[in-house]
Amino acid sequence: MESSETLQVILSDVTGGANLGTDNVATLTIEDDDTAPGSIQFKTTNIKVSENIGTTSLTVEMTSTSDGAIKVDYGVTGGNASGSGVDYSLPSGTLTFNAGETSTTLSLSVVNDTRTESDETIVIKLTSPTSGFTIGSNNSATVTILLMTYRQRTVDQVTTMIMIRTTMIMQAVKILIHQPLS
Repeated sequence: MESSETLQVILSDVTGGANLGTDNVATLTIEDDDTAPGSIQFKTTNIKVSENIGTTSLTVEMTSTSDGAIKVDYGVTGGNASGSGVDYSLPSGTLTFNAGETSTTLSLSVVNDTRTESDETIVIKLTSPTSGFTIGSNNSATVTILLMTYRQRTVDQVTTMIMIRTTMIMQAVKILIHQPLS
């Protein structure tokens, strides 16, 4: 956005016998009619994911489009989860909206560890948008990692073992059914 601009047009040095008169100066004002580019923000500010999800995506949106690439920085600014591959991996970085795009995603890798612990949180914040864009009210997102307890892990393992054994028994029954009697 810019302010209104003015310029003066001065008529002088007329030819062919014309007479200029007293109104030889005109002021022209160019009114600013540009609108602010818009804002960038997270689509959802509270996200809950299971510890065993692997990777999850957070959607970041723009309120208007652009003819060129728009960038916005992001980084972890809080929470009680440990980064660097302990509970999650998400180095600070920059998201790019290509021309015409109004949304993009940020990928967060969640580590499925074997420690017994309570739910953990990660707070991710957007900063420094380019090309006059601003950060919207949803400027940060809190991701809660819902941790699997030992009991949940054991139930999952037992369920898997039962499914494997059931499949093996069914295969053995099929073989016995198709065997000729001696």
